[in-house]
Amino acid sequence: MTTPRKTNVFRPVYRLGWLVIWSSWVAFVLLVVPALVSRHDFFHQLVLYALASVVAYFFHRLWEYIITGRALPSWRR
Repeated sequence: MTTPRKTNVFRPVYRLGWLVIWSSWVAFVLLVVPALVSRHDFFHQLVLYALASVVAYFFHRLWEYIITGRALPSWRR
């Protein structure tokens, strides 16, 4: 019989953080942006969507670094 697979104890914590970060992004995009910007001001909505996406991605990568210890990608390759 083979040994049971070892599970990473931080996997649920990582997934919970992922869920919180991206569900906050969805709530911001669906609830906050329309409340802040007129629906006829399409350019400012796009700017806020892009800014929210960059911030959420940054927090996602920071969370991944904290939990897994993987280094963030360097800007120089």
